[in-house]
Amino acid sequence: MKYACLASLLVASTAFGQESQPAAGPAAKELPKGKLQTQEIEGEAAEAPATFGVGGRFRFIWMPSAVLNLFLGHSTTMKSFSGGGEVIRRKGNLDMVWGLEFANISPDDGLYLEKGKDPGQFGDYPDYIHFDGFALISLDWSFIWHSDITSKIQFRYGAGIGVAFLLGNIQKFQQPCPQGTTADQLDDPNFCPVANRATQPKDADIPSRVWPVVNLLAGMRFQLVDQVALSVEIGFRDVFFGGIGVGYFF
Repeated sequence: MKYACLASLLVASTAFGQESQPAAGPAAKELPKGKLQTQEIEGEAAEAPATFGVGGRFRFIWMPSAVLNLFLGHSTTMKSFSGGGEVIRRKGNLDMVWGLEFANISPDDGLYLEKGKDPGQFGDYPDYIHFDGFALISLDWSFIWHSDITSKIQFRYGAGIGVAFLLGNIQKFQQPCPQGTTADQLDDPNFCPVANRATQPKDADIPSRVWPVVNLLAGMRFQLVDQVALSVEIGFRDVFFGGIGVGYFF
């Protein structure tokens, strides 16, 4: 009797286990409706199409004389403005940006001295440099990522490369200076008597009219309305810059 009871329990448990098993075949792979909907939504987000837009950039650009003096004995600071247009492809948190920009890169006219030269020594005299229409027209291609801070504000950062075409000329006048003149005294462009300046300027040699562009930037993007965003950024694009950008997406 005892063995019969045990056998009955085993049969009942086996039957119960078989009934609790999901049915074989395609129906066994079906997921609850809620989970299916979640996967469908995630799939749609992952496959969201890219959007395209156009934009403008407006920047204050500068190159401190302290940076130039890493290679020269004395120079002048460049402070100017640039502006340009952009075509933007956005997908997810990544923008691919193609830019066309014009920049006036003429530093202040002034005295330039070669590294290691003595401005008061014959043969080492500095040159008075005049920048005549010195500017760059450049094209760049950049990748810019975005990280959400709020639903309307993002941190943006990126890098890119490009090519620039140099316009204008550099004219130089040899500028004899009194013996004992130091490089720091050249900050005053009139310290060395102008009467000593050569009457005929010479065009400085420009190694190339084509220059590479290296673009690095970081900043913030503010979503003004659904299709319009404002960016505030700083960075380096062959010279240091800070400025704003506006983008409109179709």
